[in-house]
Amino acid sequence: MFVCPENLVDQVSIGMATTTFFTAANTLYEPFVIPYAVAALHHNADAAVEICVEDPARFKTANASALDVIARYFPDRFLVRGGCFRGIRGASPRFLETPLLESEYTYIGDIDMIILEGDVTEQHVAHMAQTGLPYSNRLRPNTPRLTGLHFTRTDAHYPLVVPSDWNMMKNDEELLYRLVRAKGLPLPAATDTFRPSHGIHLSVKRTPTRAPGAGPHWPTTPDWVNAHLALWEKAPWQEAAEHFHPAYRALLLVLEATLQAQDPTRVIYRRQEAVALWAKLAIEGVVPVAAATLTSAASSKAMASTTKRSDPTRDAATEPTQGDAAKSVVSWKWAASLNQSAAPDVVLYVVGGDSPDASRNPAQRDFPVLKRKKGEKKTVLLERVRSAVEEAMAAGGTHLLVPAEFAVWLDDHPFVAKYFAEHHQVVDARAETGIVFALYP
Repeated sequence: MFVCPENLVDQVSIGMATTTFFTAANTLYEPFVIPYAVAALHHNADAAVEICVEDPARFKTANASALDVIARYFPDRFLVRGGCFRGIRGASPRFLETPLLESEYTYIGDIDMIILEGDVTEQHVAHMAQTGLPYSNRLRPNTPRLTGLHFTRTDAHYPLVVPSDWNMMKNDEELLYRLVRAKGLPLPAATDTFRPSHGIHLSVKRTPTRAPGAGPHWPTTPDWVNAHLALWEKAPWQEAAEHFHPAYRALLLVLEATLQAQDPTRVIYRRQEAVALWAKLAIEGVVPVAAATLTSAASSKAMASTTKRSDPTRDAATEPTQGDAAKSVVSWKWAASLNQSAAPDVVLYVVGGDSPDASRNPAQRDFPVLKRKKGEKKTVLLERVRSAVEEAMAAGGTHLLVPAEFAVWLDDHPFVAKYFAEHHQVVDARAETGIVFALYP
């Protein structure tokens, strides 16, 4: 059975709701938590919202004002608690945690949705009555996966039965499929395509509109446009929006620019908000969700500033400095703690690693700092990095750590940073360690 030793939660007493909207957000996705909760609670009076985060104490401190708004408008209907994230693929924790809030139904969704419908429970209960299944979802065509939006009778889905052979780094939708099968529940008919999104999916991995070869995009139907604009007229959203993270505010402006281009007959784009956000970012800079949590090369500068910067070009045979030794101890502890939790087969490669600790800990290995040579094309360096990553994976490597003092490596080579962001998954990012990527083929 899946057990997370770090799953320390707040025990609360909240009245029974018909449906619990349940999801999880790692540190990188925390800016979505407040907007998700406000939109879901505002539109669904029969619902409560429960969201797992990596560090609930820090989250509550950083978002105290926004949480006060939610408590005032939706008393006793929102729970933020801890969850297990380390060693688990980004979107999977929501399927491995069990809600604490008691309700007849549970709706497990994506944290980066803006819920814009108020009859979520009614839609899915009606669908369940048609299919005879105790849950409402559909199969992904030609794959052993259910979609990531799963409405279920709570007593039919929990307690979870996690397959003993499940690899925590595999696809989250396949995990859900396996969980449903492990409970002995039948699957939806292949012809059943019912699976409403209930709002706009503001995924940063998707394009706002259709684009050649881009795959799924943000759904922005006329109904969603009207619902989104109506939401801005409501006091809970207006007051909470004053405390949205700048990253989320920027994403909303991208959405509004998209909607404005689609409908030039009315004013949608908030120009004053764009000016205010620009001034804030230009003058104050970006304050990360937690120290050094973003994966972009620009944020790497902020992370590097939290630690004394060493020279990433030094020869690997050079005697390690005191800072290197400390880095090695930290990365060793990271690998050790991960191996004590739900992912016992973690092998961590450390960029620039050269400490004797690496030889004493089989879970930690060294990864070279590959610099761009004089006259070398970007594509050539990128291929060298990709080959080194593939060699690491072939040797059993599961994760790669870019320590804070080597963050300048990503800053100097943004195309390398883009490669890691697009082809692998950030699973941890802290000032004292750096960015940890889960490696995928």
